[in-house]
Amino acid sequence: MKHIFVTGGVVSSLGKGLTSAAIGMILERRGLKVSMQKLDPYINVDPGTMSPYQHGEVYVLDDGAETDLDLGHYERYTQARLNRFSNYTTGKIYSEVIARERRGDYLGSTVQVIPHITDAIKDAIRNGVAPGTDVAITEVGGTVGDIESLPFIEAIRQFALDLPVGDVMFVHLTLLPYLRASGEMKTKPTQQSVGKLREIGIQPDVLICRTELPMTDDMARKISLFCNVRREAVIEERDVEFSIYEVPTMLVKAGLDRIIARRLGLPVEVETDLSDWNRMIEDLRHTTDTCEIAVVGKYTALHDEGCDGLLIPGGFGERGVEGKIKAIQHARETGLPFFGICLGMQCATIEFARNVLHLEGANTQELDPHSPHPVIHLMPDQANVHEKGGTMRLGACDCDLVPGSLAHRLYGADAIRERHRHRFEYNNDYRARFEAAGFATSGVNPQRDLVEIVELRNHPFFIGVQFHPEFKSKPLHPHPVFDGFVAAALAHARGAHREGKPERSRA
Repeated sequence: MKHIFVTGGVVSSLGKGLTSAAIGMILERRGLKVSMQKLDPYINVDPGTMSPYQHGEVYVLDDGAETDLDLGHYERYTQARLNRFSNYTTGKIYSEVIARERRGDYLGSTVQVIPHITDAIKDAIRNGVAPGTDVAITEVGGTVGDIESLPFIEAIRQFALDLPVGDVMFVHLTLLPYLRASGEMKTKPTQQSVGKLREIGIQPDVLICRTELPMTDDMARKISLFCNVRREAVIEERDVEFSIYEVPTMLVKAGLDRIIARRLGLPVEVETDLSDWNRMIEDLRHTTDTCEIAVVGKYTALHDEGCDGLLIPGGFGERGVEGKIKAIQHARETGLPFFGICLGMQCATIEFARNVLHLEGANTQELDPHSPHPVIHLMPDQANVHEKGGTMRLGACDCDLVPGSLAHRLYGADAIRERHRHRFEYNNDYRARFEAAGFATSGVNPQRDLVEIVELRNHPFFIGVQFHPEFKSKPLHPHPVFDGFVAAALAHARGAHREGKPERSRA
């Protein structure tokens, strides 16, 4: 088995996650099995309690692990099976080391960064490798030179030393900034970033240089000379013009697939087949069929007028909920395609309870613990749990679909499994009243009789799901509910055009 470690320098947010995912995809398209892992230097144990503004939205795996958003890139680009061992943070590493010290596992030794923390990081890397893996790809978050990243960088240096020569390679992602005042692209930040790595004892095998403008051959040769990396392994990764899904194609054109194969002793003559992926990109590039989707959420900053579909995503807390409910009422009354996810599904339930069933004060117990009609509530077996985390339903759960329903038609299946991240549930005490008024339950968790999907009869497209379907949608295999929702929005857009309404500008 081979290992690839991906690091980043100069600044954060260069795109290490996308690049790591693209490398995984490239290797899979050469017939190899890959595993993907992210090591994050922040001290939080996981991103479950972090604001999306701080570190992006939380990504949830089948086993219920709350992980970094980059794991979403890994799953969209590759077939790698991810689990709780696929994401480690400084907080998680230190928690495990401290727990071992408290148990006496270190036999009275002084616990130190080296070797105890670095050994724990190396154990974490091994834990993240799935059985049968050919190449394990580990992305190290943060920026080389940051104090938080040092234990992880030291650990991967040691890891490479423990394995035979040729079984490990280092890919370093860096920035070539363009100074508009002088009209120059500068290599000095890249040189200094690689210098920091080499001080620790890591010589990168490949440099991937993020640029706004094309990198000249002279510049690549200069980087090669000063960073001790062969010219062919200094690779340009320019800002993509159209879609982030162009990154794998860009890297293959630069020869990264062959460089990795030669460095790790993998078959070089194998072709990297991206034909279906490239067809998808071309289809997207040349499509003229467009629609506009309005996203009504807590963590949004843009405002639009007029749309062909309404999407309300998940969230926590009171802010913005009444506005979401008003938007749902508009979609329900006008026939606008609607898709509610998690809190969006709960808001649809509240809206229908208030405005159709006339249940005054209907609400979720999350926002109004004393609501006379808690149509969304904590289940009785959860109500006495004082720690909020104890009530969270996380990970993949079963869902049986009602034959003939919209959900059943979209999935083309009788039973599904979807990932959850929430703590409040649809209140079954009101289910009969909702059903009688046309607000149908179309998906139920068979183990606990929990409502998973609701839909509105006699509406072009109105569906709410308690789970998060975005976690299982891939570019070549879009999630069936998203697929159906966009189709309904496109149909709405065509109808608006026929009626002489303004044509939508973009999807």
